[in-house]
Amino acid sequence: MKQWRCRSVHYGNQFRFNKAQKEAKKEVVKTEQIVEYVNDFLDKVNIMPVKYPQMNPEEIDYAGLKREYQLEDEKDIVWMKFTADYDKEGKGRRWEYNTSGIIVHKLGKQWDTSFVLVFPLRLNNTKYSHSHHKVPGRESDKSDS
Repeated sequence: MKQWRCRSVHYGNQFRFNKAQKEAKKEVVKTEQIVEYVNDFLDKVNIMPVKYPQMNPEEIDYAGLKREYQLEDEKDIVWMKFTADYDKEGKGRRWEYNTSGIIVHKLGKQWDTSFVLVFPLRLNNTKYSHSHHKVPGRESDKSDS
């Protein structure tokens, strides 16, 4: 089987769905803890932590965030969305025809549209942003080898 098919949710492949099922059985982590984990990681790779990343997904202004955080590109903005248990009465039952939407639908869940976490990737102590194509510390990795 071709490599890309191993990661697909089509062609009868269950790899990603099986992984999602295992993850869905784990204890739910509070949003505040996720923010703390992400900010700790960002700080370790010299990217500015985000104090208040929770936003309404309908109101995200990517161009405004690009200006505010002095980013090179809107692609330097990472956001996370979460799931909620399926509303059996059908309220808000929407899913998208993409890989993540298919997985969420198969799990019997739906997207939680009340918020997303948004993390603009701006290097600490610099005027310019981190490009999503570059990995912090890569230059130093080469000199260590």
